[in-house]
Amino acid sequence: GASVSLVKMAFVGIRGGVLRSRRVSVRCCAGGVGKKSVLVVGATGKLGRLVVEELLQRKMSVIGLARDRDRAKEVGLGEDLEGLDMRFGTFADGSAVEAVEAVKEDVGAVIWAAGPSRTSPSAIVDNQAVNEVAGKFKDLLAGQNDYLFDFENSPSAQSFRPVDDVVMGGVSRSIIESTSEGNEQYARFQGNVSFENNGGFCAIRNDFSPPIDLSKWTGIVLQVRGDGKRYKMSIKIDEEMEFNYQAKFTTSARSTGDPWETIRIPFSRFTPMKRGRLQLGSPEGRTFNVNLDPSKVVSVGFLRSSIEGGARNPEFETGPFRLDLRKIGIYKAVPPRFVLLSSAAVTRPFWSKEKKALYPSSYDIPIVQLNPGNVLVEKFNGEQQLRKSGIPYAIIRYTGLNDDQPDGTLVLAQGDTLVGRINRKDGAKLAVDVLLDSDAYYKTFETMTITKPTASSVQSLGLLSLDVVDEAPSG
Repeated sequence: GASVSLVKMAFVGIRGGVLRSRRVSVRCCAGGVGKKSVLVVGATGKLGRLVVEELLQRKMSVIGLARDRDRAKEVGLGEDLEGLDMRFGTFADGSAVEAVEAVKEDVGAVIWAAGPSRTSPSAIVDNQAVNEVAGKFKDLLAGQNDYLFDFENSPSAQSFRPVDDVVMGGVSRSIIESTSEGNEQYARFQGNVSFENNGGFCAIRNDFSPPIDLSKWTGIVLQVRGDGKRYKMSIKIDEEMEFNYQAKFTTSARSTGDPWETIRIPFSRFTPMKRGRLQLGSPEGRTFNVNLDPSKVVSVGFLRSSIEGGARNPEFETGPFRLDLRKIGIYKAVPPRFVLLSSAAVTRPFWSKEKKALYPSSYDIPIVQLNPGNVLVEKFNGEQQLRKSGIPYAIIRYTGLNDDQPDGTLVLAQGDTLVGRINRKDGAKLAVDVLLDSDAYYKTFETMTITKPTASSVQSLGLLSLDVVDEAPSG
């Protein structure tokens, strides 16, 4: 099979957004499953039966869900197989959901390998059923989150104060205030950034006294509705003037009443900054850790700033801005508890003319041109259902699956432009690897196999981008 370690993968180089993997040391663990079973939906399918086999080889107990008892025996998934409990039903008549309901208390994680059939079309299996099954586990497999500020239920915006460039002679101005619109309540950070008098930033900040300890958490989770502009979040752990740790995030352009976005920012993405410049030490000879230590957080805040790398960003647009905040929370990355085995190309029916022209070899392929049964759109909508469920997930988008793709190296990428093939055995191993690895938490990526990797430097799965979750309703 392809060169993939049992649980953890390292990646050799980045070229065109593609990470190329190679074998590294193995670490085995049960992830978030514990003593419970892994539910494999679509257990008798070509990929599903290999996933079941891989899990059993790793001494994990499996509950398999399939349509047909005779078919299960035919492919070697009989009732006498140790560690396997087979259940049967179809999503078309609701019996599969009933089967899930009967075993859900015994399930510690789900791998979704089901696909459409003549009697259960893509709209049911790839979309509706994903939503129904995820709903069964919404509470049982929920992630670990907590809130620092819940503007939806409390008027805590007043604890933030503006820190604009007026402190340096500029004229930029901002405010943050509790806002109500219909049934919604949230905080709105808005203002106007001006370059006049060498200004160029607006900021807000909340101070904690005493400092708070966030060391058991992985990062910050934000529910925001922005204006399409880029912002920075700041975390201060030191009383050093103007020194803090910052991380950038970009919002989609949304109007009042539009859906919210959930953005996760790992603490590992925050870098030490002072006046927009990377800062590793003070004039007095103090040194600052390049990695944020969240054990003593003295303040958090947000910036709309023109300064990048110590200099003004020539592409920065002055003028008004608006960032609505519903919640500022913290999250803990855990191994995914729902791994959805999806397909590459699911976003391509939605591509703009410009993107089609930019990636013609990705768009001009039969599955995209034919899109039988609207399968790509239904699979994408199913992905969206899972993203909004609150269950820690990973979504693997396979390129062309077959049984005779030669050995090689797995390629992982994001952006849905990948075109290629992957052996089903390698796909099954990858699915179980991902189930056990917290670096896959809240991530979507494509995969294929190549025989001659060309990149040289090493990167890790942890550098794949976390998904931004859009609360807009799916089809």
